[in-house]
Amino acid sequence: MGQTDRRNALLQVDRLNVSYSVGTRSVTAVRDISLAVRAGEIVALLGESGSGKSSLARAIVGLSPKEATVSGDIRYGNHLISDFDTDYQEKLFGRLRGRIVASVFQDAAAALHPLMTVGKQMADVMTEHFPSLTNSEVRVKSRHILKLLHLPPEAKDAYPHELSGGQKQRAMLAIALAARPRLLVADEMTSALDQKTKNVLLDLVNGLALLERMGILYITHDPKEAETLCAGRVIVMYAGECMEAGSREHVLEGTLHPYTKRLLDSDPAKAERQTVITAGERVTSPMEGACPYYSACPRRTSYCRMEKPFLQKVKEDHYVRCHYVPMEDD
Repeated sequence: MGQTDRRNALLQVDRLNVSYSVGTRSVTAVRDISLAVRAGEIVALLGESGSGKSSLARAIVGLSPKEATVSGDIRYGNHLISDFDTDYQEKLFGRLRGRIVASVFQDAAAALHPLMTVGKQMADVMTEHFPSLTNSEVRVKSRHILKLLHLPPEAKDAYPHELSGGQKQRAMLAIALAARPRLLVADEMTSALDQKTKNVLLDLVNGLALLERMGILYITHDPKEAETLCAGRVIVMYAGECMEAGSREHVLEGTLHPYTKRLLDSDPAKAERQTVITAGERVTSPMEGACPYYSACPRRTSYCRMEKPFLQKVKEDHYVRCHYVPMEDD
């Protein structure tokens, strides 16, 4: 898509597609998505449930289900993954996960082993990637990570059921960070938490980028989270495609796409009358040749039905998939 400077990117995704076999049909969940994440940068991926965010996240870290077909290119530094059906690429993903890239998903209770302490799970990740570490070194590194995430030292000896919801999410994050990865993919990691706990975790994410120089792809359906993060870039997805992308200021403050505007206006905390997006309005299977947002767009014309818009540059570092937005003069 050309939305960002990709020099020295920790993660570079080019024209990624994900589809699923449903009976005799193939359903596309992600279509031609490209993005890049650099060291110390937070990229926020924003979209409602069903927009393809989680399918994209799982494809990026090599955890797509067996019924998924993935195509495109994923590059972690010098490691290129382009053939997703070979044993070699699966082994490469296995080496990259934990050491180069870590992922945190929504359900902490399911991700944490119920019969192992947090410390034991952290130690297993460390020794898998760094077999030469001594027990003393593992303890020191574990204490450092727990302190970084504002978890008490005794959390190391706790079982998941002994932790609160917010502590479980931070414990899951601690395990993900155990091998000190350079990149974090966080998918809806705060969705089941209260607002106070959410804010604590968002502050931690901001701190990881600022202090640890981690690259972070933060995936959320909540515009408020995207606004709270110190994100350098925001990508808005709908029906598996990018609708708007660019700097945080352009996308969240100078919004141009009607879907992005509607998504931001659906925040229940805002005082003005809201236009809530309902599940029935989602276009999971867009009409062939039409704009993906055609069915729900208040701006649509017959041309939008006949001609699908490209993702176009409207100004420096701002890209929009819509026929009816002003373009930057060449």
